[in-house]
Amino acid sequence: MEKRFSKNNPLDKLSGITKNNETLNNVNEEYNNENQDKVKKRPGRPKTKTEETKTINIAVPVSVLEKMDIAKVCYGNNLTCYINRLIEKDIKANYEEYKNIINSLNNIK
Repeated sequence: MEKRFSKNNPLDKLSGITKNNETLNNVNEEYNNENQDKVKKRPGRPKTKTEETKTINIAVPVSVLEKMDIAKVCYGNNLTCYINRLIEKDIKANYEEYKNIINSLNNIK
């Protein structure tokens, strides 16, 4: 004996759902309209970097780190920004000298 749901469809017993799914479609449209306006936020801190970066690990003496904690306040309490500014300043001041040293070392080999 085979059971058929053609006349006794369990979905017909649920309130709010019609056979042609009009009500279900209306609910889905309302839900989609409400959620189109909402922008999905990504978890975590917002991105502030303007160019591609690479993460490195460095070892810093504790005594220097304590002083860096005081100096980083000038950069919005952002240690990475402070260190990047120090590196940029050093490279601007000494880049040509570093290139000359590398050229000298390459000539020795």
